Amino acid sequence: MVSAGEKGGLLAEILARLATYLENTARLRKKVKSAMMYPTAVTIVAIGITIFLLVRVVPTFAEVFNSFHGKLPAPTLYLIAVSNLLRSYFAYFALGAGAIVFGWLYYIKTPAGLAFWDAKRIKLPIFGSIATRFAWRVSPGPWLR
Repeated sequence: MVSAGEKGGLLAEILARLATYLENTARLRKKVKSAMMYPTAVTIVAIGITIFLLVRVVPTFAEVFNSFHGKLPAPTLYLIAVSNLLRSYFAYFALGAGAIVFGWLYYIKTPAGLAFWDAKRIKLPIFGSIATRFAWRVSPGPWLR
């Protein structure tokens, strides 16, 4: 664009348009990031509450149910087993989850990982349409890469 502006004698106008474009892009990115913070926060809180319930509340109810000496339904037994597994190996689950998150973040910074993530995220329900619109509006042309 700069080269075309120099050759056409419109360098100031081209640079002004480019500056406006970059400002609008930055503003849109900020809006999308702030809009995505709420679902992210809700998801993190929901995962935290689920872990708390599995680690603290379910074992208490399991003791109460054991005192009845009755036969429990299969879903309840499954939930108690998951709770016991999580309580026994919590450190391993936390390390594994951290490794997965950091591994994913490292992977999507590679060219192959970025291409994979871009291809998959536009197919996600709800978030796919947002990602498509966001990428279409703010994707810089080859002159800005």
